[in-house]
Amino acid sequence: MSTFWHLKVGDHVVRLLAGEVLMEMVVLAVDETLITCNALEHGQLALPPGASLWTFDRATGIEVDHLLRFGPTYGRTGSALIERGGG
Repeated sequence: MSTFWHLKVGDHVVRLLAGEVLMEMVVLAVDETLITCNALEHGQLALPPGASLWTFDRATGIEVDHLLRFGPTYGRTGSALIERGGG
């Protein structure tokens, strides 16, 4: 399993939703445990920063959403990050 400790602001990643839907994203922020991303459409931010953000665990890449009870704490998730090939 990949880890995501190396990601930094501006890196591009892909969100794998339900094991089959791919969503291009850009990293907006990182802290000690979380990666915050926004969606990309045609290479541009899909939504204004802050309008709709997704957070992911840095160790596993799985989505963290306390309202949906997703993440390592809950033992389940709806999506996970995979690195975008080719930089």
